[in-house]
Amino acid sequence: MAPPRAPRLELKAKASEPFVPDEAFVEDALGNAQSGVRTPYVDVPTARWIGAKAGPFRCLFQGYKIELDEQRLASLYKDHDDYVKKVRASASRLESERWLTPVDAAAIVREAQARTTVPLR
Repeated sequence: MAPPRAPRLELKAKASEPFVPDEAFVEDALGNAQSGVRTPYVDVPTARWIGAKAGPFRCLFQGYKIELDEQRLASLYKDHDDYVKKVRASASRLESERWLTPVDAAAIVREAQARTTVPLR
């Protein structure tokens, strides 16, 4: 069976030089890269994810995140159960597409269930 495929991360038409990760990619409404493999972390976001660092300590394999504020989270999710339901659906889809193992999908769902920063209205 062939491995799964995803579109490459899309660079903006005139990406800056030198490469600046938080400005280089075509983004969704929350500032996350639009293409590539959309994990539950970007499909059901609680943060803006930057996939690499720039500057003197540049490391392409270590990124960072900027947490979404409570107001933004409340606009995305009715309550904690809604958030977990959406994470479960995203993880399940990625498992069926073979991007995640069953063990990894379950771990992501458990992490979402344990999250306390998503509104619990």
